[in-house]
Amino acid sequence: MFYPQAMTETQLIIPEKDLIAVTKALASYRDFYQVDANYLSEEIELNAANSWREKESSYAVEERRLLNIMQALNIDTETTPSSDSLVMIESEMVLPIIDQIEQEVNNARGQLSSQQKRLEQLKGYLNQLEPIEDVDIDISELNDTRYIFSMLGVIPTANIKRLQTSLVRVPFVLLTLRQDSQRSVVWLVGTQRRANILERAARSAYLNPLKLPAIHEGTPAEVIASLHTAIERVEQDISEQEAVVAQLTHTHQQQLQTLLWRVRASRMMADAIARFGQLQYTYLIVGWAPTSRLDSLQRQLRAVSAEIVIDIFPTRREDSRRNVPVVLKNPKLLSPFQQLVKTFSQPRYTEIAPTFLMALTFPVLFGAMFGDIGHGFLLTLLGILLISRKVRLLRSLAGLGGLVIFCGLAAIVFVFLYGSLFGVEDILPAIWIRPMDNIMEILIIAIGAGIVLLNLGFVLGIINAGRARD
Repeated sequence: MFYPQAMTETQLIIPEKDLIAVTKALASYRDFYQVDANYLSEEIELNAANSWREKESSYAVEERRLLNIMQALNIDTETTPSSDSLVMIESEMVLPIIDQIEQEVNNARGQLSSQQKRLEQLKGYLNQLEPIEDVDIDISELNDTRYIFSMLGVIPTANIKRLQTSLVRVPFVLLTLRQDSQRSVVWLVGTQRRANILERAARSAYLNPLKLPAIHEGTPAEVIASLHTAIERVEQDISEQEAVVAQLTHTHQQQLQTLLWRVRASRMMADAIARFGQLQYTYLIVGWAPTSRLDSLQRQLRAVSAEIVIDIFPTRREDSRRNVPVVLKNPKLLSPFQQLVKTFSQPRYTEIAPTFLMALTFPVLFGAMFGDIGHGFLLTLLGILLISRKVRLLRSLAGLGGLVIFCGLAAIVFVFLYGSLFGVEDILPAIWIRPMDNIMEILIIAIGAGIVLLNLGFVLGIINAGRARD
């Protein structure tokens, strides 16, 4: 708990026939930290490594395509099949399946996207025409006049003044039919002789003119009625297409999740094998394993390869010249603070691990700074919600749940010292001090705590430097 786990360098020589079996065993073991072995000898052949690099690249492309398909179908990409063992699937077997599903999804999503754009366009036409619904004139005549220039469209509200200023020397009429903070529906009218000037001014002000399809003709009221009919038809098409997409999700969800798991596992194994050293008929694997689990590792490897050769090289913790991987092992209760330590910096193999110290000081400092029963209670509920993983958008933050709970509980503890409820300090009794009434005392205490923590850090730094002969 006070130091990273003791590690032992391990070298494995395995026959080519056991390559996949041993790779699977190491992948399932999880506590083996691989080192690239391609640099160890001139005899190591790089052709095989390049071949496995190509496979890893192929698997990576397939993984990205699967992720895109699953995101399009709103399928959870983090779920792994509980009953599926670690397997290495052939890339050639995966491609036809991906191609078929991808084509089905792209067709369905493409049609859905097209209909949604069509619906948005129709609603845009409707928004522009509603302000002139009572005008008794054929819409087509507005765009086909001999002497009058007419443009009905949408313009950013902030640009109306700009348009008026640019046309100050030109006869025109600008009617604002509908307006909000972002956009306005306007009707620009002028003489046909000035059409070019009016069009340029309208474009410079980003006036988007109304251009109805030929199927929508007649008075504004007639066009609006036909637009409502078209919108209803498009909405029906969208509902049907959404049902098609939902059916694709139901049909392919389990298959895609299993396929993603297998492709991802295959990519990781191919990447690992590419860093194995290859001799003529054998492979060399170099890595580190926790000393406490070496026996378990050896038993697991010999169970899948009777001809494996295992060499171990114990490492003294004081040997700072070796680049030893750091594995922190703490009680489960301290795991949130272990993640916090890794966020700042991973301690070196020779150094004291500060997880225990962080577990003592971080909640205390947070509680002293944030002591409030209301806010602390809300933080605790948020931490429980993160750990539960019930909110899909927050699943990526589940690892922070434990830390948030500790901070929330610390804030609740300090409420009895401060007597604060949602920032109000005159409701509950204060056992120790009311911060807003004793600001100088709080500042002095904060400075004192900072001095203690800084000196504690300096002491730990001196100890670490002494152990490393620095």
